[in-house]
Amino acid sequence: MERFGRETREFMVEELKSLFEKNPNIVVTTFSKLTVSDLQKLRVSLKNAAATYEVVKNSIIKRVLEEMKLNDILGMVDGMCGVVFFGGDPIAASKTIVSFKKDHETFEIKGGVLDGSVISFDRIKQLSALPPREVLLGMVVSGMYSPVIGFVNSLSGIIRKFVYVVNAIKEKGGKEDGGGKEGN
Repeated sequence: MERFGRETREFMVEELKSLFEKNPNIVVTTFSKLTVSDLQKLRVSLKNAAATYEVVKNSIIKRVLEEMKLNDILGMVDGMCGVVFFGGDPIAASKTIVSFKKDHETFEIKGGVLDGSVISFDRIKQLSALPPREVLLGMVVSGMYSPVIGFVNSLSGIIRKFVYVVNAIKEKGGKEDGGGKEGN
């Protein structure tokens, strides 16, 4: 029976390592007094944000963190521990877990790792306040596009003024001083 337990732990370690390798951006959370249905709601919400939530045994996650050289976040693993793996947009996942925290006082966001850097709860909260990725990309594109539009509008203004001057000369028919008759 002891052999089965050891093999099960080894399997869990390998599976957790695989999740870390596929999704290096994580957030460590603790929870207490949350129901299974509450955690299921969180998982469904995170799935919509291309993220997953895994409840893990502390000894196993500590072992994996040490093997993955993530010793900086070992102190965050305490109590009933869960890990959010950001699969896609970290902003959307951050919004989801911060929103979930507002509704569930016993859910605590400890911190995590984003792009190889350790982040705190405050940083995660800041991420959740950002607009979605698509909006940010739209802002970047519009920022790059606006100088081009300004340049085009300036050129069209110059051309428009030139056409007005030519039309004014045409309407006058060139009748004034230097216009029409030569040889006076």
